[in-house]
Amino acid sequence: MKRVAGGWLNRGYSSKTTSETSRTTEKFMPKLKTNRGAAKRFRRTADGFKHKRSNKAHILTKMSPKRKRRLKGFNSVSPADVPAVKRMIPKKGR
Repeated sequence: MKRVAGGWLNRGYSSKTTSETSRTTEKFMPKLKTNRGAAKRFRRTADGFKHKRSNKAHILTKMSPKRKRRLKGFNSVSPADVPAVKRMIPKKGR
């Protein structure tokens, strides 16, 4: 148990007591926080998630035009990585 502002916090659940009634408690689940770094890098689609391709930020003069064209656009997230991205972005996507 940990002391926080407004009462005690016990394993993710918060209980509130009112002074008028005798020991009535309300329990509610904690809010899910979105990983802000993941929210900026991934977008939800109908099939899963998409992300921007890497290696197209700087030092592009030595790269062939064909390679730069192929790095355009978005790529879908690997099925093995989808559960991790879902944990980082629990809320409904845009």
